[in-house]
Parts: sequence; C-alpha cells; structure tokens
Amino acid sequence: MDRYAGRARLIWQANSVTFLCDEEIDVTIAAEADGWSAGGRFVQFSEEEWAGFAMLCELDPVFELAFDDGSSFWVVAHPDEIHGTFRLTEFVEGDEQTAA
Repeated sequence: MDRYAGRARLIWQANSVTFLCDEEIDVTIAAEADGWSAGGRFVQFSEEEWAGFAMLCELDPVFELAFDDGSSFWVVAHPDEIHGTFRLTEFVEGDEQTAA
C-alpha cells in the first residue's frame, strides 16, 4: 500500500478510563522513501475543540491513531496554523520530538 485515505480516530487518554480526545478524523497516509507522511483534519470541528486539541499537544503530543479494523499505532500530532488540520509523525519512544 502506497497510500491510505479514509476515516480514523485520534485518541488521547489521561488514564485507562479518561479520554480527553477521541475524535473522528479524515487522514491521509503516504509511503515515502524514508518512511511515511500523514496529515488529517477533524470531521467535526469547533474553535473550542481546537483549543483543547492544541492544549493536549502542548502537554504531550502523543496520540493513538485507531482504525475501524481494530489496528492502531502511536503518532505525534503537530497542529497546523489552519485550525482543524494537523500533521502526524511517527512516535519513537524516547524521541525528543515529543517535548512541547
């Protein structure tokens, strides 16, 4: 697969029962020579939700990207200047990119 475009969920959990973000997104993931690139946008969007998302990204930008087939993986979210859109990069444990 060189490219995936479809729906997924972007999830940020404070603990095993408290979800601070569990939003449906449109995501596009493309294979590249050195890995992959991804971008997305919230399906439903409000300025209030964007403010909450931006705050979570400042606290800890690591989110779970989950798909309808039950698969998921960890990503780092990078909010774009256009509210409602963001880039996703691979989460590598211990990587300094997760620091706010």
